[in-house]
Amino acid sequence: MDLTFTRITESELQLLRAWHTDPELQRRISYPTAAWFAYVNTTGNFAWLIFAGDIAVGYVQFGYEREASGSFAFAVNPSLRGQGYGKRILHALLQRPEVLGLNTLEGFVEPDNIASQRCLVAAGFRLVSETPDEEGMLKFVYP
Repeated sequence: MDLTFTRITESELQLLRAWHTDPELQRRISYPTAAWFAYVNTTGNFAWLIFAGDIAVGYVQFGYEREASGSFAFAVNPSLRGQGYGKRILHALLQRPEVLGLNTLEGFVEPDNIASQRCLVAAGFRLVSETPDEEGMLKFVYP
C-alpha cells in the first residue's frame, strides 16, 4: 500500500501529542506545540502526517536549509514500530517534489538511535562522521 503525505492540520496535533506520551519518542523529537505548528507552516517548511490507507503511520518535518539543500526529522507511530514504516517513509520522502530537486538532504540522529540509523542507511543515506556534532547528533546525507 502506498503512503500518502498530507499537511498536518491543527486538529491533527492532538494525535501527534498522543504519540508523544511514548517515552522513546519523547527522547527523540520535541513535543508538537502550537509554536511548532506555526513554525513548520511558514514558507519553506513542511509538516506531513503520513498515512497507509486510513492509518496514520508517521510524520515528517522538512525544511530548506541552503541553496539546493534541505533537512528533516521523522517519527513512526509508536504502536507501529518495527514494521518497516520508517524505511517506507524515507523512500517516499525522497520522491516528494519538494525533495527531488535538492543536491543534499540531511538528517540528524542520536548515536544510540540504532533503528533510525538503520532506516537512513537502508534508504540510501550515508553517515558523514562517526563523531557526533556539537549537539550530540550524527549527520546523515543523501545522496
